[in-house]
Amino acid sequence: MNRTTTTTNGHVETAAEAVLQAGTDLQAAAVDSARQVSDAAVKEATRMSDLVSDWLQRQSQTAQGAASAVRERATAASESTQRYVRDEPVKAVLIAAAAGAVITGLLMLATRGDRK
Repeated sequence: MNRTTTTTNGHVETAAEAVLQAGTDLQAAAVDSARQVSDAAVKEATRMSDLVSDWLQRQSQTAQGAASAVRERATAASESTQRYVRDEPVKAVLIAAAAGAVITGLLMLATRGDRK
């Protein structure tokens, strides 16, 4: 009977050890999978960060180009206006006076409508 008990206990001990080993293996596999997922997430986050950084760089360059073009057109318009005033001072003053009269008239119409 001792022999049966020993054999039975030996099988139980072997089964318990197998279950413990399987649990340890499963835990190691879970840790490894979690590490792989974490590494993949870090790699993807880095890739996305690089994409956003590149996009922002392109948008910044586009904005700088647009600002430069506007600045050049404004400079050209200013130079053209200065040339016109220098070449045609009487016409420039009359145009400025007419524009001022139109703006004044519009403001008077707008404020008169508020009084009614």
